[in-house]
Amino acid sequence: MVQRVATEFGHQLVQVRKGVAVLSMALESMPDLIVLDIGFPDADGRDVLAQLKAEPRTAGIPVLIWSGRHDLDSERRIAISLGAEDYVEKTDAQLLMRKIERLLLRIQGDRS
Repeated sequence: MVQRVATEFGHQLVQVRKGVAVLSMALESMPDLIVLDIGFPDADGRDVLAQLKAEPRTAGIPVLIWSGRHDLDSERRIAISLGAEDYVEKTDAQLLMRKIERLLLRIQGDRS
């Protein structure tokens, strides 16, 4: 689904399966948007988010958290305080798609 939405908006999707690779991939590709999972097998997504926001070259990239964790209010507050644009539970894929579309439209509008 994410691939379809990205393609519709003229974007490519780059997947990273390890948390330790997210910052280097973001620096290499300078994406318009990052959809970040909180649960990586090798890293905590909150730490990855903090690294992205601490790096001046990636700090301005909008990050949307997509998580399977169930303590939504607590996790959302932490993610937003670390600089995430928003937080979506993995159980709501349609909401994720709407939020991605909204962010991509905003990014395109900012460039106009």
